[in-house]
Amino acid sequence: LPCLKKMSRLSSRLLAVIGLSLLVVAVLSAPAMQRRGPNRAAFARLNPVFGAPIAKEIRKPNTLPQGWMVDNEQPINEAELVTLTFALKQRNLDVLEKTFWDVSTPFSGSYGKFLSFSEISDLVRPAPESVSFVRDWLVSNGIPASQHRLTLSGDWLQVDITVSEAQNLLQCRFLAFRHISSEIRILRSLVPYYVPALVAENIDFVGGVLRFPSIQHASYKEAAAGKTTPQLIRQWYNITDVGKSPLNTQSVSQFLGQFYSPNDLTLFQTQNNLPALQPTVVGPNTPKKPGAEASLDIEYITAVAENVKTYFISTPGLHEGQEPFLQWIVGLNNNTQSPYINSVSYGDTESTLTADYTSRINVEFQKFGLGGKTILFSSGDNGVGCDKCTTLQPNFPATSPFVTAVGGTELNSAQTVEVGVTFSSGGFSNYFGLPSYQSTAVKKYFSTATTLPPSSSYNSTGRGFPDISAFATNFDIVVDGLNTQVDGTSCSSPTSAGIFALLNDLRLQNNQPALGFLNPLIYSLSTTTPGAFNDILQGNNDNTCCTGFNAAAGWDPITGVGSPNYAVLKTAVISPSLFE
Repeated sequence: LPCLKKMSRLSSRLLAVIGLSLLVVAVLSAPAMQRRGPNRAAFARLNPVFGAPIAKEIRKPNTLPQGWMVDNEQPINEAELVTLTFALKQRNLDVLEKTFWDVSTPFSGSYGKFLSFSEISDLVRPAPESVSFVRDWLVSNGIPASQHRLTLSGDWLQVDITVSEAQNLLQCRFLAFRHISSEIRILRSLVPYYVPALVAENIDFVGGVLRFPSIQHASYKEAAAGKTTPQLIRQWYNITDVGKSPLNTQSVSQFLGQFYSPNDLTLFQTQNNLPALQPTVVGPNTPKKPGAEASLDIEYITAVAENVKTYFISTPGLHEGQEPFLQWIVGLNNNTQSPYINSVSYGDTESTLTADYTSRINVEFQKFGLGGKTILFSSGDNGVGCDKCTTLQPNFPATSPFVTAVGGTELNSAQTVEVGVTFSSGGFSNYFGLPSYQSTAVKKYFSTATTLPPSSSYNSTGRGFPDISAFATNFDIVVDGLNTQVDGTSCSSPTSAGIFALLNDLRLQNNQPALGFLNPLIYSLSTTTPGAFNDILQGNNDNTCCTGFNAAAGWDPITGVGSPNYAVLKTAVISPSLFE
């Protein structure tokens, strides 16, 4: 068996090398316009009134991410469909951000005074002429208006077109790729895409062309003696309540064909003496093909936040032309009543994404927070991340200043102390500066830290993450009728989300607004309310040859400000002084 495993690993590496070689040949054999830029004469004929070609999302050469190879078993067919998502240029972004901070900051007169979906949409909605301009361009290229799908928010437009049409439209070349371990197949371009100058002025980017989906799931492990269960979580974090407000809602979001089985959830609930409640499913779900990630998420968010109405949001992501995370964003913009608390276990290496993309996604997070909604992202499972033993690699969206990033902890061998777990991703963003809500905490960390990674390996002035942490190892789950254990910050995110869903419930019971964006409140309570978070003092997140960060008193880049203590937070979050 060890020999077979070794041969399997060697085969995977060999296939990856062969795939990369064939990829180079394929790209080099592409027409010159697809490698060096568009055919300007042809472009002018197709776009006579829209201007010269402009490359969007300027970046380093798009390389094939680890784990992907050219799909030689099912080569691309130019009649296949791809989904293109146009991020239409929004307005009033300065007003949006100011209002976002006003409603999210405790002790301000505007705290909790959220806007409705329609008010937010009207604030940032693109100018009508901008939308018409993009749609006219699509029509002029043979894509009729009947194929255009505009979101309810009015700032995203999608079309399903053939590969041939997409290549002509964007002057790029698509290839078929397959993920080595998961067998997921997608269509993407490794060369830049182009749009006319006047169109470029009216969009932020085109989705479904360059980005490869991140394949990450909770990791199975050998059964351990000290397994994590709902009972342990409720005991350790002092959770004594269940949901009571009929207005309260929470969700977990799934990507790339991650499904759950209602039978598994019922068995898990029976084993843990929990009420037999099922979530509302939004999107596809195939109960006969349950996944560890989906099972973990739904089992633990419902176990921690008992009786809170729960949504299982499944994003269609196996269609080769779709970009699953972007599909999730688009879904938010088509839902006027999104859940209050949302746990998401998804992330990409920040450096693989363009500034155009991350900036626009940050705007979407601001819109969500301005509506009183909360998003928690797992921070990742690669410690500090490591590139060539010289550069630390933070993860997005965990590095976004507009979401709450959740790191991972575990109990020590004696089961008496909570410590940071080595795989808990944390560090500092290379894209986003230090937000004011964590400025004091991060500066304190640097002033007291005795051991740090080489200063050249990270950006000490960037947004620090994670913000909080929770248990992330030995989670006992039921998948396909069997009990198994998993690790990962995919465990800590739904756990934390469930805790904040119960806190949200208390607010709603008291006729107070929902929590909304959490971070200003988290950092404020961590310094003004003793015991609100369990300070984690041990642990580090080294990654192979890259030195990581150490846990420390206060905030640190492995466990944030610590794990939530529900008994203290339940009183703090409903204090009338927060709204004064």
